[in-house]
Amino acid sequence: MMTYTAAIENAIRALSTSNENDETIERLQALSAALVKRNAHKSSDATKAKQAAKRAEARTEVVNVVAPIVRKAMTSEPSTVKEIFDRCVGLPEDFTAPKVQYLLLHEMAEEVVKAEAKGKPNTYRLAE
Repeated sequence: MMTYTAAIENAIRALSTSNENDETIERLQALSAALVKRNAHKSSDATKAKQAAKRAEARTEVVNVVAPIVRKAMTSEPSTVKEIFDRCVGLPEDFTAPKVQYLLLHEMAEEVVKAEAKGKPNTYRLAE
């Protein structure tokens, strides 16, 4: 597959046989340089992997702080996310009820039982 940069270079070579195309060649060279510059900042796979690992590590740190608080707020009786959130004491300021729900459904999924009722909010309880 031919890249845009390669196509532009081919066009420059084809046009360079005539002196009448100097302005067109200059514009194509500028376009080629702009494409190279734009593509130069794209992250490599290694950089993307490092960034993903960093995000996962930060997420683990948050879960290690928040999960015990949420566990403590849960009872053996099914509760809605709002009820669980309201009982949580000591959550980080930016932690909201939707974040608690995400935590329950993803990070704590193996230890939480979710009950769905049509037309009503889902309830959650710790698995026994």
